[in-house]
Amino acid sequence: MIIECPHCKHNNEIEYAENICCKKCDKNYKGYKFSKHKWLATGTIIVGVVFGIHTGKDHLLHDNADRYPLQVEYAFLDSCVNGSNNLHTISDYQNKRERCVCAMAESQKKMSYAEASKNPNSFKTLFETYFRNCV
Repeated sequence: MIIECPHCKHNNEIEYAENICCKKCDKNYKGYKFSKHKWLATGTIIVGVVFGIHTGKDHLLHDNADRYPLQVEYAFLDSCVNGSNNLHTISDYQNKRERCVCAMAESQKKMSYAEASKNPNSFKTLFETYFRNCV
């Protein structure tokens, strides 16, 4: 671990042990608490913000009004993928999951969440149609 001496601000590489002293001024660190350099935390925050902006720019620049609430999407997809009590091979399960996601995406394009909430049977019919057609 590298720590900064609280007396002279010199960086010291140390191992965990008792009676640790600064290599430059030879004063001990008894009674002090240490943490990693602040610039590491600042750098991590900056990288995280830049990454977040880069990956989230599509959501910031485009209107996602056609998306259903996350809880609703998840409930539909979970029900679609895991609705049957049949055992599936891994490839069959993955194929079914892809078809469910495709059906959800296509259904959202054709019917808004407000419309689907008012008429759930129409949404169910639309979803089942897209599920059969998605490959």
